[in-house]
Formats: sequence, C-alpha cells, structure tokens
Amino acid sequence: AKEVKFEGQNYGDLTAAARTGGNTVSYNVTSNFAGSNLRVTGNTQLVRDYPTVAHADVSQLPIQRILVLAKRSDIPAKGNLSGTVQVEGTIENPTGKVDLDLANASVYDEPLDHVRATVNYLAQSLEVSRLEVVDGAARLNLSGRFDHPVNDLTSGSLQFKVDSTHIDLAKIHNIQRLRPGIGGTLHVTGDGSGTLRAGVPIPQLSRLNADIGATGI
Repeated sequence: AKEVKFEGQNYGDLTAAARTGGNTVSYNVTSNFAGSNLRVTGNTQLVRDYPTVAHADVSQLPIQRILVLAKRSDIPAKGNLSGTVQVEGTIENPTGKVDLDLANASVYDEPLDHVRATVNYLAQSLEVSRLEVVDGAARLNLSGRFDHPVNDLTSGSLQFKVDSTHIDLAKIHNIQRLRPGIGGTLHVTGDGSGTLRAGVPIPQLSRLNADIGATGI
C-alpha cells in the first residue's frame, strides 16, 4: 500500500498487485482515493501495441478534488461520482464504455440530484447514448453521436437529440440572477446534425428541428 499525496494534501491509500504469465501481465489496483472506493482490474499483453482489457469501478469520488488534481479548480462543480469504465483494444485502436452517475451535484451553481452519462468510444465514433440531468421532477435528456477520422477528434460529423420534462424556471438559479422573480415552465424537444472542423470550436449545423414551449410566464 502507498499513501497518495498532492501538494501536501492526503488523497488516501493505493494498493497494486501484478502477475505475469507468458506474455501477459494481470493487475489489480484498489484505493480509497479522495474518500472513494476505487478498483481497477485488467490484463495487458506484452506484445506490439499492447492489447489490453481493463475494467474500473468507482463510487463516491468527489469530483471537486479531482478538479484540484487536474488544476482546474476554476470549474465550479461538486458532487460524488460513481460508475464503471471498460477499456479494450490496443494503443492504436482503443475502444471503451463509460457509465457514470454524478450525485448530489452542483454545476455552475445549479444544484442537481443526478447527472448520468453513458458513453461508447470506438475507433471512428463517439456515442453518447444517454446524458440525463435530473433535479427533482425536472429532467433534461440528451443523446448524440460524433463520427470522426481515426485518432482525430477535431473534425467529423455529429447528430444529437434533446428532450425535457417541464422545467420550473423559478428553480434555475442562473436565470433568477438574470431575471429575478421570473416564473413559469419550459419544455424543449429537438434534434439536429452538423459538422465539426479542425480549428473551429463551434459546430456548423446543417439541420435543426426544435420545439420550445413555455407556459405560465
């Protein structure tokens, strides 16, 4: 076991074990990193491109401490992260699936019950099959797909869908800062597609269908 520290702060303990058999190394890592429960298991072949299969489980990981480690404490986000990560393939051709749930969250000063995401990564596509934001009875659901050249996430084509339940404007803190006292409910549905080009941060839309309704304003 080894104690993990960063800039004088204790981030918990880490225990790692590895075993080789033939040209394969198997490993098992456990940690209470930043107060979480973390376990990684997998095996890697010691041949060209290092074919790997690995699985990680994490629960109750405070993302604010991760942002400090990443030196991005400027991002106003808090909450406890749980979920799984599955990685397969080689260095040149990795694939993976991420299924995460951020609970008891606050993102840009908006308190949220859950932010849930399921993401699949292949050599030429990134699919977000679920991105769900939940606050009480209000829900915002997004999904999308980004098709791109191999090893290039700066350009490609994208598709997306969005849908929501009725969202109470009085409960959205940032709207209340801009327009104190505004009330009513908002409902959004839509879908679209477009392209992303290298060096251009905003996608160029080629299709957009949206239905936005507000009641009781």
